[in-house]
Amino acid sequence: VCGDGTSMHSMELITDAGDTLTYTILDAEADMDGGITEGIVSNVEGGFMAGDKMAVTGLKTADGELVATRVINVTSLLGHWTSIDRNFMIEEGGTVHSEVKAETNPWTSWKILNGQLLLNRDTFDITSLSADSLYLENQKGIYTFKRQK
Repeated sequence: VCGDGTSMHSMELITDAGDTLTYTILDAEADMDGGITEGIVSNVEGGFMAGDKMAVTGLKTADGELVATRVINVTSLLGHWTSIDRNFMIEEGGTVHSEVKAETNPWTSWKILNGQLLLNRDTFDITSLSADSLYLENQKGIYTFKRQK
């Protein structure tokens, strides 16, 4: 969960075990000092605010600083999503409910693993996540969903 110490370039995370971790968020304007973080831009999908549940992958610099490489806002991911052929709800706890009864291979579970979204056995990169849209990509193509209210 994002803690109250979160700011534009720093994300405070409170783990499920109660530990507090602070990740640096690098953008394209970040100082490029030739060190381990040179050329790294933190990919943040879904934004972040205090109280949001997050999935983060990152690296640790030589001086022990944690740098986020991929951030997915799980709170933003939850909800009802639709496309031409899919209509589903991503719910807390790893459950997916399909709203299309005739769907041949409905997704029933989800999780974030190594910065990717797993829906059943299908693995996707989240290329964009916002308040009203979700773009997923895998070797078969790009999938676009809009949030259903």
